[in-house]
Amino acid sequence: MQDLIGQLKSKTLNFMIIEDLNYHFDFNTSADAAKARDLLAENDLQQVVNFPTHKAQHVIDWVIAPKSGNSIKLIDVTTKSVSDHAIITMIWPLVSHQSY
Repeated sequence: MQDLIGQLKSKTLNFMIIEDLNYHFDFNTSADAAKARDLLAENDLQQVVNFPTHKAQHVIDWVIAPKSGNSIKLIDVTTKSVSDHAIITMIWPLVSHQSY
């Protein structure tokens, strides 16, 4: 994931990574989640989702974005899904750049 983050940061300041990492963000004892949290901190990124996204009531679906300039607005989480994951609804304003 470090390579992906590096590539994105070299191209733009405004990006979002949406991933089913299956790392329990809410488990402080999870070594994998701790490594991922450290990677986010080192790159000035944040995990935007802070509520359970799995039927077992854990945060395993991640929305990663830069801390500064983050304009993602989480709207809702719907647990009524055919999946064992919740449906996350968010708004992320996109800016169109006109080329000359």
